[in-house]
Amino acid sequence: MARTLGWLRCVARWARGTRFAKGWLSASWTATTCRRVTSASRRCAASGAPRRRAQSLVLYDPDLDLVADVLPWEDAHDHERSLLKHLLPQVEPGHLWVADRGFSTRSILQAFAARDAFLLVREHARNPSPTEGRPRRKVGRIETGTVFEQSVSIPDGASGVLRLRRIEIELDTRTEDGETVIRLLTNVPAGRKAATTLARLYRTRWRIECLFGRLESVLESEVRSLGSLRGALLGFCVALVAYDVLALLQAAVRTAHPVCREKPISPFYIAAELREYYGGMKAALPEEVWVPYESQTSAQLARTLVEMTGHVDPMTLLKHPRGPKPRRQNGYAPGSEVRRQVATSRVLAAGTVDYVKQDV
Repeated sequence: MARTLGWLRCVARWARGTRFAKGWLSASWTATTCRRVTSASRRCAASGAPRRRAQSLVLYDPDLDLVADVLPWEDAHDHERSLLKHLLPQVEPGHLWVADRGFSTRSILQAFAARDAFLLVREHARNPSPTEGRPRRKVGRIETGTVFEQSVSIPDGASGVLRLRRIEIELDTRTEDGETVIRLLTNVPAGRKAATTLARLYRTRWRIECLFGRLESVLESEVRSLGSLRGALLGFCVALVAYDVLALLQAAVRTAHPVCREKPISPFYIAAELREYYGGMKAALPEEVWVPYESQTSAQLARTLVEMTGHVDPMTLLKHPRGPKPRRQNGYAPGSEVRRQVATSRVLAAGTVDYVKQDV
């Protein structure tokens, strides 16, 4: 699977004309319902204990809108931060990763600094408990609030000090949890990225949450009736590969049709097209037709995809978002009218509900 994801990323780079610059890190929970399938599930149900769950750590590339890597894990009791050590070999010098507060620990910040990489993480209330330096200062505003910056530090793990920047966003509107301030920690030097730029970057981290929503709604990544943990993780990983394929096709459509760069493409419409035509195409075309494409390089295949998508009508793939619903005032009807009973046959015969009742 790692080879497949890596190959899709290479093709996507050529199709979109962008190169890898940063990764986003987040934890997700996979399909884990074990209902009436395994003996362990029956024992959990009999004892009142929650059913077994699995988890996976997903690395998302926002530049390419692709899943870069995934770490499936059967034991859901292991905290996601303990799984990060298996993805650390993916960290390269100069890359910037963005993570939620579950990864806000000293050891993780030290690991990124040791690899000459950068991390932007939401600060946890208890970890990593940095030492404050100068008082915070106002540095500007973004769309959601005022941005402040403060210098802080933590031990670097080698009798030294690791200098960090604390970026605070005082929100104009409370979050769903009632929070008014978002605190971020990063080892990105002030000369490389401004605090407002990093604040905007973190505020768009919801894109990975949208990814999980599309996985469940469009690709059905969570099979509720599947009781095998490994089977659930396999199904989730297959959905990730399918998502990358759809994202690659969307990138090719955007490259071929400039109108799609301004308006969002619906992954549901693309998935529906594949479901409708792939079976017939597989039956009608011999295997020899696909042989030339198998030998193409990433750049050649990207050009082929862009050329093919140039024949697609982009208007059939665009999203059609519904506008805001108009607010309607509830009308008033007398109770006598609400409780009134009429005969449908007499209403049709008289052409009005105010017919005169006649005895038969």
